Order: sequence, then C-alpha cells, then structure tokens
Amino acid sequence: MFKFKEFEKVLLKDNPKYERIKTSDLHDLVALLEKSAAPNVDAVGKEMKKIKKDKWKKYANIPAQST
Repeated sequence: MFKFKEFEKVLLKDNPKYERIKTSDLHDLVALLEKSAAPNVDAVGKEMKKIKKDKWKKYANIPAQST
C-alpha cells in the first residue's frame, strides 16, 4: 500500500520549501498520490513524465514504494 505521509515526509526533506510560494512541478503528481492508497500506475506514470529531468534531481531521495 502506498503511504502518502511517508512520501510527503521525504518530499519535504528534499525540498523544505515545497509549494510554499508557487505551485511546484510535482503538484499534480502529489495531488494524485494523496487521493488514493493504491493510485493508478498509468496515471502516476503520465504525471511523472510531465516533470523535467532536472527537477527530479532535487527529489533524488524519494524512494520507490512497493505494495
């Protein structure tokens, strides 16, 4: 099961200023993950592909989670 609170904790560790001033590039992905403990894999992949590679470097510590 996907654990959003654990994901959010690591997200904020990597970027303590996440969405503090403007909407992050990860906003739509995070919103999708927050909605469900078992998010649709295709929808997650689609949102992930929208994020530029250089932005992912900031979030290098976010672990992949398995069910």
